[in-house]
Amino acid sequence: MSRHRNTLQILFLAFLLLSFGASCVTDKTALYAPRGSAALLQRTSDPLEGYNRVVQDFNQGVENAVVHPAAQVWRALTPDFLRTGLSNFSDNLGYPLRVVNHLLQGDLSASWNDTKRFATNTTAGILGLWDPATKWGMPRQDTSFGDTFAKWGIGKGCYLNLPILGPGTLRDAAGKVADFPLNIPRLLLSSDEATIVNAILEGNTITRSEASLYTLFSTQYNDYELFKFSALVGLDPELKFKPVPKLEDPDPDDSFGILMLAPGKPEFFYKARQRKVKTADGSIVPYTCYPSRNASTLVVILPGIGSHRNSLEVAALAELFRGHGCDTLALSSTFTPDYFEGLSTDAPPGVLYEDAKLLAPVVDAAIADYREHYRIPEGQRCVMLGYSLGGLNLLHLVAAQKRGTVAPLPVDRYLAINPPFDPQEALRTVDRMAAIPESWGSDEECNARVETMVDRLSIWMGQCLEGEQPAPMPVTREESRYLMGIYMRARQVATLQALERRSPSGVFQENPRAYFHRNNFFAEALGFTYDDYINKILAAWYLRNGSETDFDAMGAACRLDALTEELRDADNTFVFQNRNDFLINEKDLEWYEGTFGSRCTLFDRGGHLGTMAMPEYQQALVKVLLD
Repeated sequence: MSRHRNTLQILFLAFLLLSFGASCVTDKTALYAPRGSAALLQRTSDPLEGYNRVVQDFNQGVENAVVHPAAQVWRALTPDFLRTGLSNFSDNLGYPLRVVNHLLQGDLSASWNDTKRFATNTTAGILGLWDPATKWGMPRQDTSFGDTFAKWGIGKGCYLNLPILGPGTLRDAAGKVADFPLNIPRLLLSSDEATIVNAILEGNTITRSEASLYTLFSTQYNDYELFKFSALVGLDPELKFKPVPKLEDPDPDDSFGILMLAPGKPEFFYKARQRKVKTADGSIVPYTCYPSRNASTLVVILPGIGSHRNSLEVAALAELFRGHGCDTLALSSTFTPDYFEGLSTDAPPGVLYEDAKLLAPVVDAAIADYREHYRIPEGQRCVMLGYSLGGLNLLHLVAAQKRGTVAPLPVDRYLAINPPFDPQEALRTVDRMAAIPESWGSDEECNARVETMVDRLSIWMGQCLEGEQPAPMPVTREESRYLMGIYMRARQVATLQALERRSPSGVFQENPRAYFHRNNFFAEALGFTYDDYINKILAAWYLRNGSETDFDAMGAACRLDALTEELRDADNTFVFQNRNDFLINEKDLEWYEGTFGSRCTLFDRGGHLGTMAMPEYQQALVKVLLD
């Protein structure tokens, strides 16, 4: 009786929280954000921003100080089959919660499937340590009280981040509270015993996904916005009850293939080591390396715009080269605060030949530090790989060495992947892609299309997470270009915030230093185009600091045709380019072929970086760098 009464009290509290959350929706995003994007940002109402940011900082501190090292120890002490068995056992114990909620949702088929699954895994799976039910056509169908509340038509309420438990909505929080009593250890064991059992099982579950969480925290400068968006859109339980999205003619850009570039084994992240180097001019810059014993070659990686040295794609490349007996060393993109905040100058990044003068001593110092610290014997070969902006940085480094403006680097071979021919025009292309919703009718029509598109993608992603991967991605070519454009624009936000904190430009209305109301600056910075950055930040800084160089001439000097003579004679420098990369045109392709000759490899498909996850493409880049 007392347990029943407590459950009713919990449910009453849940509905009270949801009622409160329904009235807490205010923000200024529509004032700043680009058309279409405002609909997404306003969908994630966040009146409790100050509290939520404090909780996220707390959760990140717990992750870095406790969970991450504990996960490494747990993985070192336990074999994989034990961790898998405990995960299966924990899943089996979730049967009461799932079956009750399936029944409350009126889904008798799912409740019967879960009952058969529980019986099968408890018997044939020996108390759930194994999962034969999935192989026998009884897949897990996760659900919770949060899903039930959504099914009943209860609104999600505003964004709410909980200590330890993580982000969600008020409805999710209420659902977690209501889930609490339907836990088998708490039903069968004493309070202390149940706590111990649940701690072991939950700890094991966390360690299975902890590497991805650690990577997210350490690489995403706008992780608050990312968590919020995923909680309110990407993880929306309401979308579970919508039909499978279908388009008559889905046509996503090939560039989306880059999303598949990730380590085959998530625990590979644990092999990363973090270090810092100091150059002669006083710059202090961090780098990530994946050291091993007796590696024949060191691969230096320069990532694309806004990419972090601990990102998924960098780790995937490190894993690839580890399989070929190589160590790797990676810097963050020159366009990220992780890199440029440690430089001895306060010049904003973007003038590529000037960036090369700063990057060269950092690369040289990082290679020297890595070899000294890990006692690498003499004779180790060194090669360098750069993609997108990193490819541009690489080619400007090669040209600067040829011109004698930087000291020679201890690098034997270079490979640039999808470097844009004209960086300024490439950024304008990104701006045009981010502005595609301008042609989507009225504000109401535009917002409706954006929300429908996001719903389609969320359902598709949910199916992928459940082990199903419908193909192709349910977006049109126009929609996919918009998504890539706004994503690449979002990578500029952290750079703007860091630059504004260091030296305010006076071009923003919102305060980048604000802690409790930073959402407004995020929206304003998202509406700041790359062309704005070039003219209002980059050019303005050089003018303030007495540059007499014509800025149009500076832009022309950043184009690759300004490096033609140097790159034509650079026999150790290679380039990979895709014919359908949206950042280049046919004339640009003629320049690549004419300049590099046989050192230029052209691929028919792939868009911008979309082929990097393909095995045959990876074999080709390994062959160029290591043969």
